[in-house]
Amino acid sequence: MRKRIYNTGQRLPKAGMGDWFELQSNRNRLVRQPILRQSRRDKTVLYGAHAVNKLVGPRYSRTTYDYDVYSNKPLSHAQQIERSIDRGTNSDLAFVEKTSYPSGGTDKDLYRVKIRFNNTVEADYNRMPKGIRIIKRNGVRYESLRDAKSKYHWMNRNPQASRTAFGELHRIEMYEQSKNKKKKYMR
Repeated sequence: MRKRIYNTGQRLPKAGMGDWFELQSNRNRLVRQPILRQSRRDKTVLYGAHAVNKLVGPRYSRTTYDYDVYSNKPLSHAQQIERSIDRGTNSDLAFVEKTSYPSGGTDKDLYRVKIRFNNTVEADYNRMPKGIRIIKRNGVRYESLRDAKSKYHWMNRNPQASRTAFGELHRIEMYEQSKNKKKKYMR
């Protein structure tokens, strides 16, 4: 796995511990809002736990911190979010890292926006797949539950996939069962 760190050429002071605390206390303003604004403007698509949370509602949602984003220009969009975090904290707190993962016999690139202190991932930017179905909520594009469900089914069959696929699939199925029960009582 090859890693490369991209520098956007900003001249900001080194990040201190206070900048990290500012990020933690203002995560909504510094991370969430720029990603959602970018999704509305640049037609990026959110997928993963945030998309499932938005589509299944608060009853079946779970806590998640990182954002997974499909983009036609993943590197430039990741750098935009990195600059947004750096400007918001007025320090060089975030950086973009390129990682690769195997998919269908080839290596695919994934760009991660990370925080320098504890290497936490704030956002993963991936190339937009063809034929993805989207659902729009408040102008933000999310991956449809149908696509998410088929992806998590595939991940459960694959022995190298992550364990969270089972939990995500279970949440989607519980939501669909409750939706079907409501329809049954409405008749």
